Amino acid sequence: MHASGDLDGSAAGAGGCVDPRAAVDDALRLLDDRIAASGLDVWVGSEPTFTSRFSTDPERTFEALGGDKEERAGRMLVALAAMRPAAMVLRPVGRQYPGEPLPR
Repeated sequence: MHASGDLDGSAAGAGGCVDPRAAVDDALRLLDDRIAASGLDVWVGSEPTFTSRFSTDPERTFEALGGDKEERAGRMLVALAAMRPAAMVLRPVGRQYPGEPLPR
């Protein structure tokens, strides 16, 4: 299915330039409507968790940061970026639980 404002230029105005954001917005609205109509719940998590099944250290069981978690996340990010050079990294502010000085 093609949303209005496809990038092939057929829906372009003068000069053949198309703003792809409108097409993406249309496609996302369509997907949102279809998911809502299906009765499914979609959950998106944005806090990567790196665990070790052999560790009982706080950073592996309940702490947001600590140990080598950030270093491991960085290595994974570099590896994924090498496989998908056109990918975009989003780093949203995470949750902030009571008693935590900063968001995760």
